[in-house]
Amino acid sequence: MPSFNIHLKYGILFGIREYVQKAIDEYIDCPRHHDFYNKFIELKEERRKLEIVKYITKHYYFDSVKFKDSQYYNDISRFGVEGIRAFFLHMVLDKIEGCMRIKSSQMVLTYYLRFCDRYGIFERQLRDVIRFCRGYLASIIMDIRDSFLRRKRVRELLIIPGTIFNEVREVSYSCSN
Repeated sequence: MPSFNIHLKYGILFGIREYVQKAIDEYIDCPRHHDFYNKFIELKEERRKLEIVKYITKHYYFDSVKFKDSQYYNDISRFGVEGIRAFFLHMVLDKIEGCMRIKSSQMVLTYYLRFCDRYGIFERQLRDVIRFCRGYLASIIMDIRDSFLRRKRVRELLIIPGTIFNEVREVSYSCSN
């Protein structure tokens, strides 16, 4: 998803030590368990269309009980709370980037991303990450766009005059069903 440089940049801005962010990013993106966090997420979508724009709210419910009982948690928690924060930051940045991609047959969409720790075990860490990402959202989006263009992965995108990405309007913490 986003480049290691993007993950590292925002990890450092968030106050995570460089070696911790790098270790967590490499762990999450290694082929053996790439994006394993998806095993712990239940996704629900709400769709609505106003005029020509389609709005999608994605609710990501994180199963912290299942995660805490996993080997993934054991591996990440050796870095303490800082490792957990790096893990959630990586996950949220990946989800933002994933929503920005436009498939060739798709109209431009506007996304609202909502995250929730279903059992509240890591609520504080996830809320902190969401608050941070909300504050830097415009910068995160620009960095992801620039990264895509530098990597010349434009074939993955539908180019529309004025915009080549879906819009991610908001990232928030909300546990409402």
